[in-house]
Amino acid sequence: ELSSTTVTLAYTVESPNDEPVTGVRIQVDGRPVATERGFDLGAKRHEVAVTIPASDCVVSVIAENRFGASE
Repeated sequence: ELSSTTVTLAYTVESPNDEPVTGVRIQVDGRPVATERGFDLGAKRHEVAVTIPASDCVVSVIAENRFGASE
């Protein structure tokens, strides 16, 4: 039985008001596991390896700009 596993999380970043996205935080069950900063915003798709528990969990992708963070 595995206690955890690594998955590749793919996501896209868009800003409806064209405000530059300054970072992206990845959380598993509300705990930070990765932070992406200074990435190519022109890229359509971003990927990050995330370690998740072998049980059910909630993975969140939170984008940030100078005004705050997404929900």
